Amino acid sequence: MEDNKFNFDFKWDVFKHIDSIREGRTNFFLIAEAMMVAGYMALSSTEYFLRITVGILGLIYTASWFFVNLRQSNRLDHLAKNNLLYNEFLLEVVKAGKGIPGILIMNYVLPLSTTAFWIILLIKAWIGFPGSAEVLPQTNISIQTLHEILRSHVLFFNS
Repeated sequence: MEDNKFNFDFKWDVFKHIDSIREGRTNFFLIAEAMMVAGYMALSSTEYFLRITVGILGLIYTASWFFVNLRQSNRLDHLAKNNLLYNEFLLEVVKAGKGIPGILIMNYVLPLSTTAFWIILLIKAWIGFPGSAEVLPQTNISIQTLHEILRSHVLFFNS
């Protein structure tokens, strides 16, 4: 019995350690992303090459973090499903947090929204790039027209 408790305690400690590493990486990711965004915004609007470079680096960093975080989550899931699932206390803890989709937010929403943000910044930098007028056609859409389009889509999805 004592050996079984030691084995469980060891597995629980490993789980907490892996989770702590993932949380630390997430914090580092958010800080690094904020620094890259601040660097991008500090650049002059005429520094197209640097803006595009920072945007590409932001995309690469976000993709890297996505895969590393997914790997950590898979480790946590494996450990939890195969070793910790049979503990009554831990089952109650898991059931108490069922309404909060933390895995979806950490693994998909955060990296995908950050990716979309970097893509928008890259498009913005590319549109200002000299010679981009030949590649991307200029549109003369007014704010009023854009507002009407968005409003019609919102009404369509809400009906």
